[in-house]
Amino acid sequence: MSDKRQLESDRKLIGVLFGIDPLDWCRRDDGTLVIIHPGGKKTVHTPEEIDHLSAAALARRSAAPPAGKKPSAAASRPPAAPASPAAKKAAAAGADEEVSE
Repeated sequence: MSDKRQLESDRKLIGVLFGIDPLDWCRRDDGTLVIIHPGGKKTVHTPEEIDHLSAAALARRSAAPPAGKKPSAAASRPPAAPASPAAKKAAAAGADEEVSE
């Protein structure tokens, strides 16, 4: 009979790979990961499957923008409306003024 281990790191891995908080899980001596899903479904994953899923998840994470990073304000702001004639005239008058140093 094989030994079974329940590691916290496997619970976190299950969360990342499958997006669930499992009811139960264990890692067998041969590296197989057994998961009991919240709905009661039991799945068994070989070490090769876990490696493949981990590589795919890592590729998705590296392709996505950082978690806390928001698009720049300039990118999310709508284009500025054209200035009114009065604003254009005031800006032009200010540009004509001589600056003394």
